[in-house]
Amino acid sequence: MLRKTRFIILVIGILIFSFGCKGYNKLLKSANNDLKYETGVDLYENGDFNKALQFFDVLRAVYRGTERGEKLTYYTANSYFQLKNYNIASHYYKQYTQMYPSSDKAEEAAYLSAYCNYLSAPRPSLDQS
Repeated sequence: MLRKTRFIILVIGILIFSFGCKGYNKLLKSANNDLKYETGVDLYENGDFNKALQFFDVLRAVYRGTERGEKLTYYTANSYFQLKNYNIASHYYKQYTQMYPSSDKAEEAAYLSAYCNYLSAPRPSLDQS
């Protein structure tokens, strides 16, 4: 009885998961960049950084040099920072300061790039001397 119940719950879970991801993958492959942008920003604001990064990676090249491109680069860096992937976050913060030096967030991005380097550095106690 218990085994049958677990099997049914597992099958229902797999079905829900497969139908839930179908729309997301379809949107990711669509040609509607405005909808992708809005979806990516919504995912970012809701804290789903892994999914948001997939949209940001696709759109950064499309909107490069525009206001949306500026936002996408900053959100990409912040997403990696929130995921504690400090090396990649530092790279995107540095890229942001180089591409958009007159931006309001350029100084913050430069600081966060250095802070990410600090966080990703090995502990001093590991020094061999």
